[in-house]
Amino acid sequence: MALPQTSYKDGRRRWRKTTTVAAAGGPNFISISWPHDSNSPASHSLHAKGFSIAIAHSTLNPPNPSNHPNNFIFLPLSDNLSAIDASSSFTSFIQTLNANCEPSFRQHLTRLIAQRGDYGSIVIIYDFLMFFAGAVAVDLNLSSIIFRSSSATYFTAFLARMQLIQKGQFLEQEFVMQDMVPGLHPLRYKDLPFSKSPIEDWHQLLAIFSQQRNPSAVIWNTLEFLEHEALSQIHKHYQVPVFAVGPLHKITPSPPTSFLEEDTSCIAWLDKQAPKSVVYVSLGSLVTLDAKVLVEMAWGLAKSKQPFLWAVRPGSVSDSEWSEFLPDDFREETSGRGLIVKWAPKRKFWRMPRLVGFGVIVVGIRRWRVFQKGFR
Repeated sequence: MALPQTSYKDGRRRWRKTTTVAAAGGPNFISISWPHDSNSPASHSLHAKGFSIAIAHSTLNPPNPSNHPNNFIFLPLSDNLSAIDASSSFTSFIQTLNANCEPSFRQHLTRLIAQRGDYGSIVIIYDFLMFFAGAVAVDLNLSSIIFRSSSATYFTAFLARMQLIQKGQFLEQEFVMQDMVPGLHPLRYKDLPFSKSPIEDWHQLLAIFSQQRNPSAVIWNTLEFLEHEALSQIHKHYQVPVFAVGPLHKITPSPPTSFLEEDTSCIAWLDKQAPKSVVYVSLGSLVTLDAKVLVEMAWGLAKSKQPFLWAVRPGSVSDSEWSEFLPDDFREETSGRGLIVKWAPKRKFWRMPRLVGFGVIVVGIRRWRVFQKGFR
């Protein structure tokens, strides 16, 4: 990992690899993660290199200190949220979370800077959705790094969608979904992130995206040789160094962050499968989808002829308590080949040699639609 050394004329930091630890008296890195996710693998990797770490966290689904090294510092942020309001939009939740967390985060940083008297050696690492951290870092002249756990290719597709919205164009109204997206071969318009959210939600998301401050660098949980083209596009977008540091789950073990009870019985099932044969699918921790969409995905899994482990969170399917939306003939066709659970301990099995791929649907936007036609 890198620390800022000198500056460009425009104020951006110059980075070079170093393992030098800053003077004692406070954390070198302050990590801010999304409440239902975690950038703790990056934090643990930096800690293993000798850096001191602080985790600034919302009070919604806070981290368990016992799952981290005993010299980690924890900085609670007052989010005034006890749970996610299912009746509000996801974009409204993001805005509320960021607005509520910013004041206490600014107070923590101001105190730490006063204590150590050397603001230049503090680096902020924050999740893309916790953009308040980037704004505070710029205001206090601190270096900041965006951490992204999604695929780089997804982000380029997201950028394309945001650019269309800027022009007042919407996929569902104005495009032939099978047409190719210019500059994003082999993606088609149907592959871009979309949802049934109202157009106003997309405008709010664009406003959120537009107000984000440019970081000093970006780290991506991916591999350069897998997503070289996408990473190059991301570098052009941010105009700062972009580091591919994945797969972090292979490099540094990290603690569980799930707020749902995990069904560990699937581990025994996975152990019985052939190496590199199982596809893992999750609906994520927030999204709610129509049963029609999930049935379409189910038949894609059936046609793939691959063994699969599918985590269907209770309440994630409209008008269904759990998996009763699945047709009987799908269950018959995939009997013995697929396993459906309510929530899976993914951090335990990501290292297992049984998995061949995965698909995740999160935060109300579909990231991967490969199941429509099965695997090729």
